[in-house]
Amino acid sequence: MQPETAGLFSFHQLQSTGNERALLAHLLPHTPVAVLDALACLSSELSKVPTAAKHQGSGLQLTLRHLIRLARRLAAHPRDFDKVVKRTLLAPFLPPALRDSLSRLVAHVQSQVPAIGVQEEDRVGMGRAALAGITVHHGQGGLGGRVTFGDVTLEREHPQNPALVPNVVFFDIPRHREVLHELAKDFECGDRHLLLIGNQGVGKNKLVDRFLGLLQQEREYIQLHRDTSVQSLTVSTSLEN
Repeated sequence: MQPETAGLFSFHQLQSTGNERALLAHLLPHTPVAVLDALACLSSELSKVPTAAKHQGSGLQLTLRHLIRLARRLAAHPRDFDKVVKRTLLAPFLPPALRDSLSRLVAHVQSQVPAIGVQEEDRVGMGRAALAGITVHHGQGGLGGRVTFGDVTLEREHPQNPALVPNVVFFDIPRHREVLHELAKDFECGDRHLLLIGNQGVGKNKLVDRFLGLLQQEREYIQLHRDTSVQSLTVSTSLEN
């Protein structure tokens, strides 16, 4: 919105309904009550963050889309509350003061809803599941089947173009197994739009290739740069005659 066009519109501000729990219960009726209570409490506590702090770290806001994604993930893995909330709010990129405040807020929510808290024995079990090996169960004729990432099992696809399925040399290390386990959890919950963030050379492309190769899904590249626009991604120019 440019200043010269802003004067052409009449603006109406819509306040939050403050009834996120009812919306989530309606949209995702099979979500456990403890997860709904935890997300409602989290949303309420975040709304109390001072306005100045919100401007300092704009990540301390949960939209309805965020809440739906969290509800789906926590419905299947309620003990991941601390991890997925901080990841959704990009906690590692927040200023130290806001990051500490978020940690205290999440701990407060977990104390209010014990069902999503993590006991020490749960933490050990989650760590073992994340570091467990990956097992591929081939289907008839080598097609289909399923893949097990610790405590998560995903079905393998039947690719229409097998030549696009990556088959890379991959060295299985604990940290990469942990990331693949997290990707599998999100994939299991229906989240097909995943973003990997990391420094150059940490293995993002290799992990995606390995994940797609295990699931027998095609890979396609799109080159993005600072001049990339929505039009360049959605419009294909062709020269005729």
